[in-house]
Amino acid sequence: MQRGFHPPCEAMIRVVLPAFRSLVAKRLAANYGLPQTEIARLLGITQPSISFYLSSKRGKWMEVLEENPRIRELADRFAMALAQGNLSPEEGEAYLCQACLAFRESPELRGISALT
Repeated sequence: MQRGFHPPCEAMIRVVLPAFRSLVAKRLAANYGLPQTEIARLLGITQPSISFYLSSKRGKWMEVLEENPRIRELADRFAMALAQGNLSPEEGEAYLCQACLAFRESPELRGISALT
């Protein structure tokens, strides 16, 4: 049986974005001591989502992304910019686009698309 076509964008939305948010949320909590409500506000998601991310109930691919040096650096820089409060919405979107590009360009991450 042939599987349908799944573009990389689908994997980005369903897998990579939650995992990347989890990386950033964990950095904001651990490195900057921000409470869950503030992390949720900064990331534009709900506090319960942050709770799930911090308890590793969401973002199960976080470990896979953490192993990618480019994505790890993006998560570090994104968390720092959010914590410092000097990030425009356009700059925040640019970080997510860079994470998507890193995902699409990494041979070790391409297998995620097949799992969505």
